[in-house]
Amino acid sequence: GYSYFCYNLASGHHLNSPGNPYVEWLNQKGVDWHDIFTSDEKHDYHWYRSDAPAELRQTAWLAEKAVSFIRERSACEQPWLLSVNCYDPHPPYDAPADLVEKYLARNLPDPIYSDADLALNNNLKDFFFQSTAHPTDDTMRRNKASYYGMIELIDRHYGRIIDALDAMGLRENTIVIFNSDHGEMLGDHGLTHKGCRFYEGITHVPLIISLPGTFRQNAVYGGLVEQTDLAPTIADLCGIPPADTHGRSLVPVLTGQNAPAPRKFVRAEFYDTLEVDMNYDGLRVPGEIQAAGKPAESCYATMYYDGRFKLSVYHGIQFGELYDMENDPQEQHNLWYDKDHQDVKQALILDSFGVSTKYSRPGQTRRGRY
Repeated sequence: GYSYFCYNLASGHHLNSPGNPYVEWLNQKGVDWHDIFTSDEKHDYHWYRSDAPAELRQTAWLAEKAVSFIRERSACEQPWLLSVNCYDPHPPYDAPADLVEKYLARNLPDPIYSDADLALNNNLKDFFFQSTAHPTDDTMRRNKASYYGMIELIDRHYGRIIDALDAMGLRENTIVIFNSDHGEMLGDHGLTHKGCRFYEGITHVPLIISLPGTFRQNAVYGGLVEQTDLAPTIADLCGIPPADTHGRSLVPVLTGQNAPAPRKFVRAEFYDTLEVDMNYDGLRVPGEIQAAGKPAESCYATMYYDGRFKLSVYHGIQFGELYDMENDPQEQHNLWYDKDHQDVKQALILDSFGVSTKYSRPGQTRRGRY
């Protein structure tokens, strides 16, 4: 559906592929990608050398391409939509050395962790995750510092896009939405990367929406919001009817007029989302699983959060998670078996099941009584 499409999966992937647009951009700047990337023999990707300049990294390339797009489309005086999807912040945690040291020097808080996390994740060992749980160590601390460094580069280069809108006088006529597809555990609960879990580090992602002169500025909304709300919000702003969606427009929240009743829940699903044969550290590949007498099975789980309690159900086993986010925001005390919270758990299970049924529509419009 895009009139213009430029794709590069990740900075360190497919660098030898013909027509890689990021590599071509480097070549235009007189840079051989071998001079800024390194690798080992265990992985199928490369990562930046610690001295690779910030202005040559993929996020800088994205910003430059975005600014060029805006200049070209704005000259035509026609409406346009641009989505800029950066790979960072993301493993392999290869921020510039100076930014890594900058955040290490700040003594960032250690990841959320207790020994109970090891026992909990052992109960979920058959459900996909890209790492095995282990106590906090210096590698986790360095990864966290590098992750923060990557975020600083995003701030810097995406700031160039905002500056371009300002310079062209488009800022007050351009809706800017900043969002993420998922978060990163960064050592919380002994985990790194992502997978079939629903902790805050993975599911509670940023959402910033801006339109100066129209939307409230510097306002923080305390209600619940899903990513399903973005499509109807954009449709509402463009004056077109939204397609069939579970989301709802956030325009009343953004403008401060006729604010809707608070959302009663948000929901997340993990339905066979990642390949079970991805050979991440600590994850057995299918041959090893079969050799151990265990079939490689897909993972299905759902999360339901009502603004206070978060319920995670891992389908196929008699185990899950229940957290009181008001009194336990770091999700360290699983109430799944707590006798004082069984009524809450059962009520949330019924609510989540009801929503699953309601949302799994067959996709056809009923035309008559039957």
